[in-house]
Amino acid sequence: MTLQETLTQYIQKAVTTIYGVALETVEFQATRKEFPGDITVVVFPMLRVVKGNPVQIGESIGNFLVENVEEVKAFNVVKGFLNLELSDHYFLQFFSLVK
Repeated sequence: MTLQETLTQYIQKAVTTIYGVALETVEFQATRKEFPGDITVVVFPMLRVVKGNPVQIGESIGNFLVENVEEVKAFNVVKGFLNLELSDHYFLQFFSLVK
């Protein structure tokens, strides 16, 4: 399973848990160099399902991921973009699979 597939499952669970709605897809993009993070979740497409402020939605999802997913160690939200920082656990697990 790829990183994006794994994160998609966790983000879908976060949205269902926090907002009580099902999220079909999650959009990712590379994190801009001027911001900390390893991968970015685009919050704007979620607004069709989750009504609210994109910054607050990103904060809620980011907090859920940090508290419940050991692969995510930190996050920051810039406007409607949720930048995720991956933990050392993720990278160690990834490199242990590469032989």
